[in-house]
Amino acid sequence: MASSGKVTGKYSNNDDVYISLEWEVKSQDKEANKTVIHCELWLRGKDSYRHWNFYDHISYITVDGVKKTNSKTNFDTYKNPCLLTQADFTIKHSSSGAGDFSVSAKHYSGVAIGTATISSKNFTLPTIKRISKLNSLSIVNEYKGIKASYTKYNSAFNDTLVIKCKTFSKTVTNYKSGNTVSFTSSELTKLEDILGEDKTITFTCYLKTYSGSTLLGNSNSLSKSGTLTFNGGPKVYIKVSSSNISKVKGVYIKPSSIYKVKSSYLKTSSSSIVKS
Repeated sequence: MASSGKVTGKYSNNDDVYISLEWEVKSQDKEANKTVIHCELWLRGKDSYRHWNFYDHISYITVDGVKKTNSKTNFDTYKNPCLLTQADFTIKHSSSGAGDFSVSAKHYSGVAIGTATISSKNFTLPTIKRISKLNSLSIVNEYKGIKASYTKYNSAFNDTLVIKCKTFSKTVTNYKSGNTVSFTSSELTKLEDILGEDKTITFTCYLKTYSGSTLLGNSNSLSKSGTLTFNGGPKVYIKVSSSNISKVKGVYIKPSSIYKVKSSYLKTSSSSIVKS
């Protein structure tokens, strides 16, 4: 596994000069799962004679069967070394992120030193540590859970699902694609408090992909909205001592509109409780 490399080849009629193909990783794209490498073909070394060709002749580099040719090559060993040609190549990695390529090259000098050849050689690229990709979200029972599907590119990695709704946040470690995440009663209470009078709810989720304890990166994020039949409205809290509970016959709330109240609590001093 390497981020750069070099391979050399001899000219057919002269052992004192040679070509050198040198490459290095120019960029890696995790999402596209590709590496771009930059290759350069050089003429290096010189003997007691000067070799040159200022007229058009050919050199080329081939990577994984893709040939890039320079038909305007010229050189002068007096100005050693000489860059014959250069080019960028894109290498596609496997779904797990592994990548390799084969490279070869040739230079037809057009003069007495003859033709230089670099036979095909394989190199292994640094593995692209691919983060999982979130594909879809669905809301379970209006606001009581979330289900996400995603693409996992490397089975050795693990994923944490992050769920957000306004100020509400929940993380699920080692989340498996398609599993339903059900919110606990305390989490549902938090959501209801946050929602208030809202008629809709929107969850936003993304994945955090890990290799062991090392975070490789965050996935794309997706949002999913739904319509609520439940309308939480404002909650009323009543706090009285146990000795006064029996004296409270009813609680009346008169806001601008009436809300469905699932449970009521009154927070006040016992002296302010009036008999109704």
